[in-house]
Amino acid sequence: MSVIIIVKNNEDLLPRAIESVLAQTQDDLELIVVNDGSTDGTDKIIDSFKEKDSRVKPQHLETNLGRSSARNIGLDNSSGKYVTFLDADDYLPETSIADLSSTAETNRSDLVFAKIRPFESKTGKWIQHHYTDVFMGQERHDFNLRDYPELLNNHSIVGRCFRREYLNEHDIRFSTRRRNAEDVTFSFYSAFHAQHISIIPQKTVYYYSVGNFLATANRSKVEDARDSIIETIDFTLRHADADLIETMHKKAAIFAGNLGRAKQVFGMTEELRDFLPSLLPLVDRAPEEMLDTLQPYYQRFARAIRAFDFDRAYYLFENKYRFNEYMDVTESASSSGAAMQSAESRISRLINQNQRLAIELDVLYSSRSWRITAPIRRLGQIYRRLTGKLS
Repeated sequence: MSVIIIVKNNEDLLPRAIESVLAQTQDDLELIVVNDGSTDGTDKIIDSFKEKDSRVKPQHLETNLGRSSARNIGLDNSSGKYVTFLDADDYLPETSIADLSSTAETNRSDLVFAKIRPFESKTGKWIQHHYTDVFMGQERHDFNLRDYPELLNNHSIVGRCFRREYLNEHDIRFSTRRRNAEDVTFSFYSAFHAQHISIIPQKTVYYYSVGNFLATANRSKVEDARDSIIETIDFTLRHADADLIETMHKKAAIFAGNLGRAKQVFGMTEELRDFLPSLLPLVDRAPEEMLDTLQPYYQRFARAIRAFDFDRAYYLFENKYRFNEYMDVTESASSSGAAMQSAESRISRLINQNQRLAIELDVLYSSRSWRITAPIRRLGQIYRRLTGKLS
């Protein structure tokens, strides 16, 4: 197994990551540490581990090339049958490599997914769930992405291992077209081309440090993430079957409506509104019947973008939480069966229906189309008054 760490200026946490690899119960491994142009003491730390353990193989880069290029250098210099990635501020349980390797060997897997356990970066306190948990389900082997399209939504490149030969066969590398969101396209292509996938949800193979996701947001990250999703949509439409295409359309529409990072970068300003037209490629090819399956907010947001009504899309995002509250109440009520027959449930439903109507009216009155058609409505009112008087 080849373990690849890329690092830039992380002399404080890097030792923990390296030590967790060298302490593995399976010692048949190599650790490739790519020093991506660090200017602190990172290079000395890597070399000191190399002196103690020949399994450590440093790759010192004179200048910072970015995560994609650094990981590609790690891949190109790896020699293990399988490859796994470790970020410098994370670390591995001691049985991680053994669990991944034995699963891959037993099942001839191209790709193995396992459990990620998150912790708070500042306190070290364990967090109950990681977003990838929802894709784990039961243990399963020897399937591919066509059998389980939902794996498209797992962007994490950690907590899994890859058979190196199949990565090379399909020329799967990290895209250097963008400096950010490199995990989105790599996770997509590696899953798409894998013919034998395994999932071992009962095995925790990765400890993941969770920081402030929004605090690191910037314009480049927002745009690169958008463009990476658009790239995977284009590829899916050309090469995938109907189920994968539908899953990708859903993923893209939900991604378009989740503007938390964009809001962090632009604020609720005209700059955010000007960003919205760039989301059109995420939703313009989605079938109407697919949009009908989404939650109300995402349906309306996607259709506003498709209609070039960006004022309405802006207003919808601004009021997103109100749609979520309505959805939570109505879904909870509809699942209660007999309780819906009670007067209280019916009243609650009517109240929420009125709330939904109020939201939709707010959106309508704030939309560009409503303002544009205002003169026509005024002419209609004048005409009705005149014809009323004449009659």
